[in-house]
Amino acid sequence: MEVYAKVPNNKKLILVENGEFPEVVETSYNILKDKDGKVIYIFESPFSESGDWDIACRSYFNKEGQLFAYERKAGFFNSECTDDDAHETLIKYYNKDFSVTDSIYSLIDNNKKPLDKSKCIFNYDYPCKVYPTINSYLKAIAINGL
Repeated sequence: MEVYAKVPNNKKLILVENGEFPEVVETSYNILKDKDGKVIYIFESPFSESGDWDIACRSYFNKEGQLFAYERKAGFFNSECTDDDAHETLIKYYNKDFSVTDSIYSLIDNNKKPLDKSKCIFNYDYPCKVYPTINSYLKAIAINGL
C-alpha cells in the first residue's frame, strides 16, 4: 500500500512515508497494488479539520485496469434528520462499458435506523469523482507511472 497526500496550493501529491503526513492535508489517497504491481484499489479520503464529518471513496479495478465497483461512505452530524450521526453509503457496480449494473444505497443513524434523505441536510458533501479506468484516475490526481 502506498499513501499519498494532497496539500493546499500543490497539484502534485506527496508520498507519505513512515506514516508522517504533512502538517496540512486536503485529501489522502491509499493505493493498493496486486502481486504484479498493478493498481487494483484506491481509497480517497478528504480531511475534515473540524471532525464534523468523514468521507471515504473507494474504487476497485480489475486486472485490465477497469473500474468494476465504487463505494462512497459518509458520516456526519448536524444533518437535522436525526439527533445522532447520519451514515450514508452508496455502492455502484460497473460493467466493462462503464455502465452501472447494480447499486445499493442506505442512509442510517448510529442505531442503523433508516433516515429520510429528503429531511437531511448534507453540509459536508465532498464530490468524489468516479473514473472508468485506473489510468484516468491516476492522471486526474497527477500520479504517473503506477
